[in-house]
Amino acid sequence: MTKQQTLALRLVVIEGLLPLATGDYAAALKRERDELAIQSVEMADDGAEPATAT
Repeated sequence: MTKQQTLALRLVVIEGLLPLATGDYAAALKRERDELAIQSVEMADDGAEPATAT
């Protein structure tokens, strides 16, 4: 592996971990969870079954 490839790999890893360090990732997961909960309640109000992952 060349030095340039090593540095590129390090950059990818750091960019992947950055949201975890800043809390952005946790906030995004919370927003997604809240949105799914809202959709589930709306579907239940309509009489539809919530979708489940298979």
